[in-house]
Amino acid sequence: MSSSGAQDANNTASTANAAGADDAGAPVVDETEAVAVAPSWERRRRAIAAMVVTSVLVAGQLYAVIPVLAELARDWKVPPTAPASLITSFGLVCAVAFVLGGSAARRLGTRPVITLALAALAFGGAALAAATSLAAGEAFRIVQGAGAGFFFAAVLTHLRDRVDPGQWPGTARRAVLTLVGAAVAGPALAEVVAGLVGWRGVFGVGAVAVVWSGAWLHLVLGRAVHGPRGVLRTTLRQTGTLLVRPRTALLCLAALPVFGGMAAVGVALEALGPTALTADTDTMFAVRASAAIPVVVVAAADHFLRRLRALRLAALALAVTAAATAGLWAGGGSAGALAALLATAALGVAVAAPALVDALDAAAGTARDSVLSLSFVAFVLGAGFFPRLVAPLAGSGLSAVVVVVAVLELVAAGLVIAVDQRRRAPADRTSAD
Repeated sequence: MSSSGAQDANNTASTANAAGADDAGAPVVDETEAVAVAPSWERRRRAIAAMVVTSVLVAGQLYAVIPVLAELARDWKVPPTAPASLITSFGLVCAVAFVLGGSAARRLGTRPVITLALAALAFGGAALAAATSLAAGEAFRIVQGAGAGFFFAAVLTHLRDRVDPGQWPGTARRAVLTLVGAAVAGPALAEVVAGLVGWRGVFGVGAVAVVWSGAWLHLVLGRAVHGPRGVLRTTLRQTGTLLVRPRTALLCLAALPVFGGMAAVGVALEALGPTALTADTDTMFAVRASAAIPVVVVAAADHFLRRLRALRLAALALAVTAAATAGLWAGGGSAGALAALLATAALGVAVAAPALVDALDAAAGTARDSVLSLSFVAFVLGAGFFPRLVAPLAGSGLSAVVVVVAVLELVAAGLVIAVDQRRRAPADRTSAD
């Protein structure tokens, strides 16, 4: 047989084999394509894992102060509630840096901004570990807040450029749940580290962890993404559009107590709670860690929850959070009751936060590209400012703080209900006509 005849026979056999595979129902896979796709998915999986771990570590820095408030106050010779200002410094600067960070990420590229932001965060943490006064501590927390804000802005920009628009709502919900997880994990991990190496070790170990996770993220992250300039102006214009609309403005106000309530309650428990509980590291770790369970449950049920009406779900979740917070008035003295109430409050926050983002997205119209950014700013500002409520109420004890926080959470639920009523009113009038 000639060489051309042999080649034709081989081609015929290959065609027959392919046809036979198709007839049998087995898919025909291009091995070259499979080899090319697998590494791409593997890189994406590693990048997602590194991004989630780093985001939890970065956001957890905001709450890492809570378990060491007493030690900070003792070493710096200030009132027990005074170190709560470290949370405010971090939160306020983080929100401002986040607004500016998107433009920086477009100009310099997301990867360099992420690396520089994490370096600043790690430096601030290491310096805070050596701080000898509250003023110095606040200065270093400002550095940390700036690093955290630029980091999250660059991460959001990176995701925006790589996630399909149809999948963005789900990505936004998972990003918000990551923040909730950090609010729970941050104090719990800080409690463990403080019990082993003291409060200075909390910030020192945190700095090392940020460096490690930042190096991991830098290695697995894709190339830097650059984009058009003028992003800051567009973002501010869209944000202003959202804030002048009554519905979206009310939803932003309702978002303030979501993370703010968690932070304020954490500070109040540490500074004003029963010493028999707060002085026991193992008990407090168990209490704080118990709040992680409902967050995991909500993350697993996210596909179901997103089908429900966002406004009603957010209002119900905020009401549940308020009830659990108010319950601390009577049940804060028992470790079991405290764990159950904090877990219930965490459940409400984990449900309310993504639901509020969905509600804002539905009401944003053409400005929906700025919804997640505006939600992030509202969440962080609430987490930063609400702990300042503890100091003026400290004279009345823990009960006064939890009641005030619960009332504010109920007000937030009422605002969401009001938005829902305003949304339904035009439809009701149309059907009546």
